[in-house]
Amino acid sequence: MSLLTSVYFKDTFDKVFGTSVKSMARRNDLETSHEAARDASKKAPNHRLIALQALSDYGPMTDYELADKTGLQQNSIGKRRKDCQDVGLVDFYSPNGEKERRQTPSGSSAYVWQITNQGREFLEAIK
Repeated sequence: MSLLTSVYFKDTFDKVFGTSVKSMARRNDLETSHEAARDASKKAPNHRLIALQALSDYGPMTDYELADKTGLQQNSIGKRRKDCQDVGLVDFYSPNGEKERRQTPSGSSAYVWQITNQGREFLEAIK
């Protein structure tokens, strides 16, 4: 692994698995909100890896399908998938040049996501 690659993966690892997650609780929120925010920041790194691994194992999926495969809630897995997207590990699934959408359980449509080559390399690098 080159120095550039190892620096990239270290930076990506820190972003994906780092514990410095912006607090979702506001200063004047109840203590229970602050407890929930602390709990979420502890679980987020593992949930990011779960989302990434599921996309690697099962192929392109919507957030709803990711939730079904992982057992996590759709809104939670969607946030963790977005974290992976923000650092280039996940992207829209566009087999024909257009972002694919699939029907959700409610009848609306949702984007389909796929792991990127960087995401595959990242998973390989952390094994």
